[in-house]
Amino acid sequence: MEQAIQKQNYIEFSIAAETGYAFQLESFEIRLSNYSSTKGIPYFSIRTSIDDFSGDSDIFKLFDGESQNVPLHTFTTENFPNLSTLTFRIYVFDESGTGNPYNTYVGFGNLAKADAAPDIILSGTIVPVSDY
Repeated sequence: MEQAIQKQNYIEFSIAAETGYAFQLESFEIRLSNYSSTKGIPYFSIRTSIDDFSGDSDIFKLFDGESQNVPLHTFTTENFPNLSTLTFRIYVFDESGTGNPYNTYVGFGNLAKADAAPDIILSGTIVPVSDY
């Protein structure tokens, strides 16, 4: 994992509330797929800007060729109240933790499946800034 951080081997995205509002994130689910059928098994972990990307979530394993019927992975968000912005980083690394995901292609969703199910689900409440 440390080499994945050093090599900046991550996918990053952010969410933001409109001016004058904040959000209280209650749950976060994501569906990641391994689009390669060879070259090893990638793992992923998610970090956020809440702690300046220093804390790990659970580590998840994506099996070779895991690209269809991929479940949503759920992350706890109990320490995410009253935010105006939040950035997520999805770190991808190999079994040895070296940060080299074997040229594996990791992406969102179920490959080769006409599935309209969402691949990222953020649930929570939007509140006016004056309410907290």
